[in-house]
Order: sequence, then C-alpha cells, then structure tokens
Amino acid sequence: MPKKILLAGYYGFGNLGDELLLKTHLSKLAPHFDVTVLMEGHDPEIRNAVDRWSPLKIISAVRNCDILVFGGGGILQDKSGFLSFFYYVSLILLARFFGKKTVLLGQGIGPLNPVNARIARTLLKRADFVSVRDRDSLKLIEGQARLSADAVLLCDAQAPVSKNLNPKPRILFIPGLDGMINDIHKRTAIEGVERFAREIGGQVETLAFQPQNAWKTPQDAFGKISSADFVVSLRLHGLILSSLLKKPFAGISMDPKIDSFIREFDFGETAVPRVLLDNATAESISQKLLESWHHKERLLKAVETGLPGLKSRAQTDFEGMKGL
Repeated sequence: MPKKILLAGYYGFGNLGDELLLKTHLSKLAPHFDVTVLMEGHDPEIRNAVDRWSPLKIISAVRNCDILVFGGGGILQDKSGFLSFFYYVSLILLARFFGKKTVLLGQGIGPLNPVNARIARTLLKRADFVSVRDRDSLKLIEGQARLSADAVLLCDAQAPVSKNLNPKPRILFIPGLDGMINDIHKRTAIEGVERFAREIGGQVETLAFQPQNAWKTPQDAFGKISSADFVVSLRLHGLILSSLLKKPFAGISMDPKIDSFIREFDFGETAVPRVLLDNATAESISQKLLESWHHKERLLKAVETGLPGLKSRAQTDFEGMKGL
C-alpha cells in the first residue's frame, strides 16, 4: 500500500512557475505515492485535490495523510504579506499536531523579518526532510537543510523548433508579478528593455507568467521562449525555462532568488547577465542588456556547463523521498 502524500504549495492560481512545480512534483511522486494536492480551484487533470481555503477539508486531509510535502516555490517568505507565511506555518504545525511527517523540497526561504526567520528555523529543525533551492536560503536557515535546486529544472520543457522569419531580433520580456514591484521600477524596466531593443534593431514581445490567460498551456509559453532570440526576465522561472530551452537570457533583479540562480553559473566577471533594479535607470539597464547580448554565446556555454549539476541536485530530492 503506497504511503499517502498531501502535496502543498502555491498551486492553482495560474502562475506558470508554480503550475510547472506542481506538474513536476506529481510526475516524480505519483508513481511511488498516493498523492492528494492542496490547491486553489479545480483542475480536471488532478484526480485528488483538496480546497486550500476549507479548514475542515484541510484538517481531514492532513489527518489522513502520511506525509505533508511542500513542493517547491517560496512559501516561507513574508514579502507578499504575513498571512501567506502564517498559512504555511499553520499547515506545518497542524501536521506536527497529528504526528505526520513533514517534508519541504527545493524551497526558497525568505525574505523574512527577524521574528519570522526565527520561527522558520525552529520549524525546519523539527521537519523530517528539508532541501532548499539556493545557497542564500541555506544561509538564512543556518544550514538546516540539504542544498537542492528548483524542481522546474526537471520539467519536460520542449518546444518545436521555429525560425524567426522576421530579420529583427526577437526580445522576449517576462515582467514581474503585479503587486511585487512598484510602478516606478516597472516603468524603468520596460523602458530599459525597449531602449536595448532599439539599440540592436530588435522587437519586444511580452510573456506574463500570471494570470493564466497570458498563456494557454505551458507548451504555449515554452514555444514563445523557444522562438525568442534573447530573454529578459524578472521571474526566476523565466530564467530557468530559458536555460532549459537553450536561450540566452538576462535577469532584472529585485529578488534574491534571481541573483542566487545566476550565481550558480560561471559567467566570468564581465558578462554576468544580471541587472539590479534598485537605483537602476533605463539607460543602465539597456547598457547591461547590450553587454549580455554581445556575450550571449559565452553565456549559453556557461549555462550548458552548469545545468547538469543543478538538475542532479534537484533529482536527489525525489530519490530521498523514496526512503520516507
């Protein structure tokens, strides 16, 4: 009889990165466990799902599972508000109350204020297995985890090969999540990307990761990334998918997780494809993107070299799950 897993995360909200995390975790866990998903809304492809907003259903699901698994993402953070942090902390405490095993896979921890950071460290000490997706998260929780990588690195990101019949280079811009970036920074980023496109005689297309009406299926998003000549992303999973689809990229960063991912690769000192949005101007963003564009072959080589190690780290999480 397979053990029962309750899989929790920011699932069902139409955010491409989190939906890919869900699909990847299901593909890796379902062959070995009986998996129920705690999620928003209804997905006809998910056989067993529980409404994440129903306290009674949540209590029943936790009580009836063997292992509560948090599958990827950045659930232990308070940047999006205390209520989100409190929601996931409550799930961990509920699992402990019922004596269930608790597992956190490939997590990005933080940002957290000092009080919430202490709460997170205390809870993670008592978890049965914890892995984090980057070294900054590992440092924040004082090494109380195994270093893994984001599970989206293991998704089947494939797209048909398409030729850009337009002679203009195609620049794909993946903006940040509304509410997580202010209007001034948003305008600066857009103006910087547009200025860069003019410098190289290119055209800009935009792919928002949320809401879902911006993309019909993950394959639709894969196709848009694959057909681009260069990707500029304010989203971590935009960079990860660009890596998987062998597309040169640059990250515009207001989030430590973008910095952490880019530091996984040896780009050299002069070609790091990252722009810090704080205090940046449209001109400085354009210049940094132009530099990355001119070094795109070197960037692709660095990603090709570093990607297998990241995938191996992510895969180890699921090998470890089999022993629980």
